[in-house]
Amino acid sequence: MNSVDHLTCPIHQQSLKTGLALIRYGLIRFSEAYRTARDEQFQNSCFYTMGGCGLGTRLVQQVQYCDQCRNAHLMWCQTYTSSEGLPPARTAMLGILQHGMGMQPEITITPPDLPILLANGQLVEAAKRIREANPHVDFGTILIHLNFLNRHTELDELMAQVESGVLVTLSDS
Repeated sequence: MNSVDHLTCPIHQQSLKTGLALIRYGLIRFSEAYRTARDEQFQNSCFYTMGGCGLGTRLVQQVQYCDQCRNAHLMWCQTYTSSEGLPPARTAMLGILQHGMGMQPEITITPPDLPILLANGQLVEAAKRIREANPHVDFGTILIHLNFLNRHTELDELMAQVESGVLVTLSDS
């Protein structure tokens, strides 16, 4: 394989573009029809990338993709009423990113002084305040949620990439 081969889609003879894709973790099984179509019609759609069976901490990865493969993939899914290999809708993407960063949905009340406590590095006091506001939540869950709150800048950056189209999602409609 020469140096140009990995930069060109072998199906469409189009230069590959660079973008971001969601990393999907776990064992994901695709239908035989999808695997055949992917291999023959849209092997470089790269709407997401596989992260393996173990859950990793990275949520997105840089990928090389072909616009024509993505169009062929979308057309195949429409023809066969399938969503195999497609990215999540925008709202679902937000949930995936929040969950992947440790957001705990059982924490329903966030004390108003929490951002100040976190900015000042007062994690113990922040955990106590969350516990007071959410007495039904165990301390381990609170610690995971505090990690999520500390990653808010990363989440904001990823959502900006969704908004700009760098990280592809489907329409919520």
